[in-house]
Amino acid sequence: QLGGAGAAALWRMLRLKENDRTIVILSGMSAVFAGLFGTPLTAAFFVLEFKLGFKVIGRAILPCFISSIVATKLSSALAVAAETVHISNINTLTFSTIAKIIILSLGLSILGRLMCLAFHKTGHLMTRLISNAFLRTALAAAVIVALTAIVGDMRYNSSGMSMAIIAVEGKADWFDFILKIIFTAVTLAAGLKGGEIVPTFCVGATFGCIFGGILGLDSGFAAALGLVGLFCCTTNSPVSSVFLGIEMFGFSALPYFIIVCIFLWLLSANNGLFENRFFKSPIFSRIRKQETTKAR
Repeated sequence: QLGGAGAAALWRMLRLKENDRTIVILSGMSAVFAGLFGTPLTAAFFVLEFKLGFKVIGRAILPCFISSIVATKLSSALAVAAETVHISNINTLTFSTIAKIIILSLGLSILGRLMCLAFHKTGHLMTRLISNAFLRTALAAAVIVALTAIVGDMRYNSSGMSMAIIAVEGKADWFDFILKIIFTAVTLAAGLKGGEIVPTFCVGATFGCIFGGILGLDSGFAAALGLVGLFCCTTNSPVSSVFLGIEMFGFSALPYFIIVCIFLWLLSANNGLFENRFFKSPIFSRIRKQETTKAR
C-alpha cells in the first residue's frame, strides 16, 4: 500500500503518461517490499504475478527489478537488515520426508483457508453489526487490549516477524498460530488495513514448527517450509514463494521449497488474501468452472 500510493503520487507530481501509471505503481510496490525484507527477486516477481496481461508484465519486468535492487541496496546502506535465517538442520530427501512434507502441505492448505476466512469474514461481521466506523474501531481496540492482558505480553501485537524467526530456530508454542490469526483478524476488522503478509509468515512458521515436529520433521526446517508454503497458498504466488525461500533461507532447502509450493499452489482455492492473481490453481479453477456451468 505504501509503495503503490507513494509511486502514484510521484507519477502525478512528475506528470508522466497515463499508460506509465501501472508500471510506476508496480515499481513502487516492488521497492518497498524489497527494501523491507531484503528480497529483491521475491518483491519483483510478487507484483508481476498479478493478472495484468503479458503486455504490461513485459514492460514492468525491468523497472520492477531495478527498483527492487536499488531499494535493497539503499536499505542495506541505511542499516536495515535483510530478513535472512539459517536453517540448522534439513531432513534428508527420502520418500518418507516427501510424504511428511505433503501431509504438512495439506495442513497448511486447510490453515490458509481458515486464516483467509477469519481475515475477511471478521471485518464483514463487525461492519454488519456496528455501522459506525469510529465505534467499531474503538470496540476492536478494546478487544485487542483485553486479549493482550489475558496473554500477558505483546508478542502477538506486532507484525510477527520476530516470532517467525524464533519458530525457524525451532521454538514455538502450539497456540501461537491460533492467537496470531485472532489478533490479526480483529485488527483488520477495526479497519486498519495492511499487515497481512508478515502475519502470514508468522502463522505459517509457527504452525510448521509445531505440526512438522509432530510429523517427525526438524522443527526449524518445518517452520521455514510453513512460512514459504502458507505465503504461496494464501497469495497464489508460486514463483515468488520459491524465491522467498531462497532469499530468506538459502539454496540448501530449494528442492523442498519447490515441492511445498507446487502442492500448495495446486491446493490453493483461488480465494486468498489477494485477488486478480496470474497463477490460479488448475484444480480449483476447473471445479469452479464446472459449478458455474451447472448453475447456468
